[in-house]
Amino acid sequence: MDTLERLRVVTDIDDSQWQDLLQLTWWDYVMVRSGKKQLSEQALLRLSEYFDSDPRAVITGKVDFHSIQIQSEKSRWEMPDAYAVANYGRRRTTITTFEYIERNHGWRLRYEVLKHLGLSESILTDPFAPISMQVITDALAYLGHRHFTAKDFFAMGMYSYSGNVNTLLGRFYSELETSKEVIEHMWGDCLNFYEKNCRYRFLKLNEEGALLEVSSDPHVAQEMETTHLGNEYICSLKAGMMASAPMYRGEAPAKVIERCCVHHGAPACVFEITFAKGVLYHAANLNFA
Repeated sequence: MDTLERLRVVTDIDDSQWQDLLQLTWWDYVMVRSGKKQLSEQALLRLSEYFDSDPRAVITGKVDFHSIQIQSEKSRWEMPDAYAVANYGRRRTTITTFEYIERNHGWRLRYEVLKHLGLSESILTDPFAPISMQVITDALAYLGHRHFTAKDFFAMGMYSYSGNVNTLLGRFYSELETSKEVIEHMWGDCLNFYEKNCRYRFLKLNEEGALLEVSSDPHVAQEMETTHLGNEYICSLKAGMMASAPMYRGEAPAKVIERCCVHHGAPACVFEITFAKGVLYHAANLNFA
């Protein structure tokens, strides 16, 4: 029963406390987890009362795990110093990235990434709250060490469409007449509201596509004591976000190629974006894996 183990893990309850709560021996708990033994009604009621949850929610796995985790972490968590500076971005992209991780790779990996960074689930609740770019940089670096590829990070960026499509901004994009207009606003005036970590400049922009130059804001880089913000994984994430622009108009994702990258010695990152003319898609058929 994965619900039981997830509750134990996200609340950081050790084995002996957990067995005391359920009044089970270690072996009985192993048998319950493996599905070879049923959780007693008394244990279910104790568990439901402890987490203030409906017993039916526990049985079906429809527990608000994130809220329970936040409540558990509230008295024992502080923002690490590394992430308390240069908070020039909004949390929406970070939130959709962690949603993607859980949806495609499971709740445990989401939990492990947060734990590795020393972060609380509570940072993923308010999409408009400020955040340091170092958070998502370190999160993607950790996943890179876990053998995630450029294709995985690109898919994460594409998934940002799911987090934005029903927002005021997403509806604004959907009402624009061309993909050119969407990409122009997405990586121009609208982006200034969401982050001030990087500078974006169109080297070319027309109905066929765009050439977009991305460079670190020198003042932010100085505050973060680095030459270039982010890493190559961030570039793949941004490429996926760029590819999603036409999707707001019901068109197929754009083709995006990073022609040069600061993390491989170039003076700036340059992305070539090509629109797929007249090709429509159905959102329900999208696969972000």
